[in-house]
Amino acid sequence: MYRLVYEVAEDSGGDVIGALVEVCDSWIVLKIDNYNSSMYYENTSYQYASYREGKPL
Repeated sequence: MYRLVYEVAEDSGGDVIGALVEVCDSWIVLKIDNYNSSMYYENTSYQYASYREGKPL
């Protein structure tokens, strides 16, 4: 999840704290924290693209 936060921060101008809050308040955290879900094992670029789309791709 840390890499996802940094990807979001980089996209939003470098605000890591704001990106952390944004990601932690989103739907994707529940998917990533579910170790039985494939989202946990996906690479960061897939997680980031899904996060931006608002749903798993």
